Amino acid sequence: MSVAVWENELRLLSDLVDHPSEGTNDWWELVDETASSADPLWQQGQDRWYQQDYLVAMQAFQQSLVPLDLAWDEHQNQFLDNSESSADSFNDYHDASEARDRAVQLAHRLVFCSYCESDGNQVKQARKHLIMGLYLLLSNRNMRTKANSKETTLLNDAWMELMLSFEEDPACRILARDVAEMAIKSSKGRGVGNCGWHHKMQRPGYMVPGLKGTPYISGENQPAWCKTLEDHWEIILDEYDDIVKSKTLSVVGAGDRGSGQDDHRVVGAGSKWTEYVLFGTGSSTGDAPATKALLEQHLPDAVSLAQEGGGEIIFSRLAPGSHIQSHCGPTNIRWTGHLGLIVPESAESCKIRVGDQWHSWQEGKILLFDDSFEHEVRNDSEQERVVLLIRLWHPDLKTNQRSSALEAARTKKDKAVEKRYAPPF
Repeated sequence: MSVAVWENELRLLSDLVDHPSEGTNDWWELVDETASSADPLWQQGQDRWYQQDYLVAMQAFQQSLVPLDLAWDEHQNQFLDNSESSADSFNDYHDASEARDRAVQLAHRLVFCSYCESDGNQVKQARKHLIMGLYLLLSNRNMRTKANSKETTLLNDAWMELMLSFEEDPACRILARDVAEMAIKSSKGRGVGNCGWHHKMQRPGYMVPGLKGTPYISGENQPAWCKTLEDHWEIILDEYDDIVKSKTLSVVGAGDRGSGQDDHRVVGAGSKWTEYVLFGTGSSTGDAPATKALLEQHLPDAVSLAQEGGGEIIFSRLAPGSHIQSHCGPTNIRWTGHLGLIVPESAESCKIRVGDQWHSWQEGKILLFDDSFEHEVRNDSEQERVVLLIRLWHPDLKTNQRSSALEAARTKKDKAVEKRYAPPF
């Protein structure tokens, strides 16, 4: 489906975000009348799931949601036919605790089913169920003002899954920004319902509040260590040359090291992105001694982050004609630096976009940015691009906060995986 089609699909959700005081009785009445009869089917799906009969379980889950699908389709058609929201205020019944609990239960089912569908490459159905789940949660007045932590987590999980569904689809990637903007707008004034994002271009999976979001750090605002590495860049390049003469660089995301195994998802078709790890999981001893000594002396923040498993320091090579697709890093607790070592002659043919601005590398110069902002890399030249890639702690994150912030990011990622394997009641 094209961007235009999905923009249309998102209109009903967008309208509710823009007009949060409105809801639709018809949608709720249809759900209330039909959805309860589907409970036995959902239970059958659960039973099959825990018997590891996942395909049959998924079919039961989807079948149990058919009444909701039909009600949603009718409601959406009415909305689109009117070309405006025909929503009425919720009546007292739909603000009642029973209706609220039922809405949360149905939203849980819709979001979980979307996980199964997404993992099964049923992208269209997954997105539809995420939109439906978000609408159920956002259209309840009580939930808008008194959402508890579990409901907030469910809401944010749905926003994240929908955003990633578009971000990972080259044809519809631009819509990831629209989803993030809706999530941010719906969070304003919500209190515990805050999604954590503040800018549609900064969409990491884990956000530490209070850290300044700066997509690109210009030369005059860079820390002192940048100048030190720039002064020694030719030594670093010589050590890179020594390594590639005797050793093979690993394909990024190939699983040769414990971290970074999801990085292959952002490598464009026909592209080649390789690395050699200096600090972090998969690193070797005895190589690039001068480079490592410089980093340990002048950039201990980067070394400690790599040693704690929150990043890495690598030689990064992007082959000619390669493209690293638009994406956001996993968390805002770190910055990323690139020291240009081998840069194609034409700056226009090899560049990086951070946020909505394009930048080019220079040999012997540091390019510093916050990779939690949307970014992509293009090497449209006929030459390779090589940088010393450095991850380092965000400067606003206090030393005594670092380990706990990294652990919280890991915990959130682990829980996000666990939720995909635990069907709700």
